[in-house]
Amino acid sequence: IGSSNTFAAELSDSNGSFDSTYYFLGKVITTTSGSIKCKLPAGLPYSSRYNIHVMADTPAVTSYFNPQTITIYPYPVANAGNDTTVCANQKFNLNAKGGTVYLWQPSTGLSDSTIANPQVKLNKTTTYKLTVSNWGGCTSTDTVTVFVNPASNQTIKETVCNGSSYVFNGKTLT
Repeated sequence: IGSSNTFAAELSDSNGSFDSTYYFLGKVITTTSGSIKCKLPAGLPYSSRYNIHVMADTPAVTSYFNPQTITIYPYPVANAGNDTTVCANQKFNLNAKGGTVYLWQPSTGLSDSTIANPQVKLNKTTTYKLTVSNWGGCTSTDTVTVFVNPASNQTIKETVCNGSSYVFNGKTLT
């Protein structure tokens, strides 16, 4: 009983089998009890059929009869969209992708900070942080900046006939 034992954890393939492909997750060497700190390999496909079993070397035992089933969810990739420029108080929508749950911060100017495509109305430039998560609770973040051009308060004191054009600040208006 005084000798140490090595316990190792392994992850099955995405079908729950240890027959061909499996992944070593970690081990602990102990004379009593302990926890095995595991790190899942990157790039595992989504599946709800993975199994984990623990093996011991003294005596040589594998927990095939009591595997623990786990679900591996794909890692979300937040996409808050491209930075954009709008006029002050102009309504438009942000368009996020990458998750199943969304949170925009700050909530200033947003119709709803918990949806993918909230309507926005701003009077100053604002950078939003988007946090997305998936059903497994994994999260990812991205940012988008909405640049706001101030509203013009210039008055045109010209008579313009219907159907004709007028040049204002170097731009032709029709």
